[in-house]
Amino acid sequence: MGRRSEICSIGVCCRYCFLGYRTYVSTGQLKGAAFTVYYQGEPVVEFYGGYADEEARVPWQKETLALYASASKVVMAVCIGILVDR
Repeated sequence: MGRRSEICSIGVCCRYCFLGYRTYVSTGQLKGAAFTVYYQGEPVVEFYGGYADEEARVPWQKETLALYASASKVVMAVCIGILVDR
């Protein structure tokens, strides 16, 4: 697969991620978040929005730090998927 087709495949997947993300933020189910996809060490998709502090109306910025839980489950699922594919 060439670089262009690989990036296009990433773009299609990320379009669905973005649509889901936008829906959750616009309906208030998700107060704020960021999402970045790296391809060969370079960010190819990056979006963020909502509020870092909704009560104070502080918008989510590119550099906003956040705590996250259970992140290793996603990493493990991707690793297992790669191994199954091989």
